[in-house]
Amino acid sequence: MPGDVRKHVRLAALMVALSAAYPLSGYAVGVAQVDFALGDVKALAPDGRSRPLAKGAEVVSGETIDTGSGRAQVRFTDGAQVSLSPQTQFRIDDYRFSGKADGSEKGFFSLVKGAMRTITGLVGRTNRDNYKVNTTVATIGIRGTEFSAALGSLCLLVHRGTVLVTAAGKTVAANPGEMVFVRDTNSRPRLVPAPEAGYQCDAPQRDSAAPEDVRTIVCTCSSLLATIPDAILASDAGTRAAAAAAAASAVIVDKIRRDDPKASP
Repeated sequence: MPGDVRKHVRLAALMVALSAAYPLSGYAVGVAQVDFALGDVKALAPDGRSRPLAKGAEVVSGETIDTGSGRAQVRFTDGAQVSLSPQTQFRIDDYRFSGKADGSEKGFFSLVKGAMRTITGLVGRTNRDNYKVNTTVATIGIRGTEFSAALGSLCLLVHRGTVLVTAAGKTVAANPGEMVFVRDTNSRPRLVPAPEAGYQCDAPQRDSAAPEDVRTIVCTCSSLLATIPDAILASDAGTRAAAAAAAASAVIVDKIRRDDPKASP
């Protein structure tokens, strides 16, 4: 076999080997970059293949970030940041951003399980219908915001801006300091105001027959949301906003946990 033919055969074999080792997602355009990853964090492709994620790695549309027992934070090309708790799966269903908010951008995601906190970016600012986070029980929309969400039942806490939660044919709008609770796929979203000082999660319920007593909701949600970092870690101007939101969140948590026997739900 002539030398140039052997060279092309070897090159073709190498390309086949590389394509098997690195699936198509490895060559697709990255839509987000990993700011940090702690533990066994992976990207899962739609065909079930997985690859490890470390700081600086890119994630593409269609992939699911699986944190396992670790944590991760990613930054999207529109400036959005998402922090993921342990045992979380967050899927990038369809993400498009050309570099400017002209209405053609799109950010559709799914919180499959676990908990997340996010500061949204440019996607959805021109047309808020272009941003959605689907969960097993409800759909989350935004009006430029920062929020935390956790699954079991859906518990959502707004830190900044306004969040729209839709379930069972009803949509509620939540503002900073408010929580939204959706018990299951057949339940409508319930808006829960910031708790008054002195909520005692271990105190007897005044009305044990009420399945969604405010106190029960607040305590259930505070437990789920406690797994989420207090703030998005950032190195830019967003740090100040995240810190302020974290401080407001800390006030709510303190209200829940403080022991005040005079408080009532």
